[in-house]
Order: sequence, then structure tokens, then C-alpha cells
Amino acid sequence: MFSYSAAPGYQNQVNAALKTDVPISAVFRGGMPSSFLNRKVIDGDLSDLDNLFSGKVIVGLKLKGGKHIQKSKSPFIVDNPEIMKLAA
Repeated sequence: MFSYSAAPGYQNQVNAALKTDVPISAVFRGGMPSSFLNRKVIDGDLSDLDNLFSGKVIVGLKLKGGKHIQKSKSPFIVDNPEIMKLAA
């Protein structure tokens, strides 16, 4: 499984991972979208083992933690794009 990051120096690896059938994990703030990076998002918090064999999907993980984590600008945290569209 590959872990998504929006960090600019990581984009070559993200693009390479998207060309495979390997699941990609991503941490979402504000709930999980139905799709991300043109892949279906599944709820990765439901099972650790099922995620390994889920194929060409995004394994969505809910952002957990206190206020400092919730406000983090880490490139490993994705603001739910569906909520961002509604807010715009």
C-alpha cells in the first residue's frame, strides 16, 4: 500500500503509484469523499486486512486527534474535496 502526500517533492511517487493497481491510503479531514484522484474511496477504518487486497482504490482514513492535529497543515492530510466544493 502507498501513502498519499501532497508535498511537491512527493508527486513523482504519487503519479507512479496511480499507474498501478495498488491501493493508496489517504487521510481525510472533514469526512471521506466518494472519490479522490479518480479512484473510488473506501473506508479504511473498517478493516486493516481488507485494505491490503482492495485493489485500485483510495483507502480513506479519518483524521483523528486533538485540536493541534485537526488544524495541521501536513501534506499527508487531505481536506475533503467534496466539502471544499460546497464551501466555495
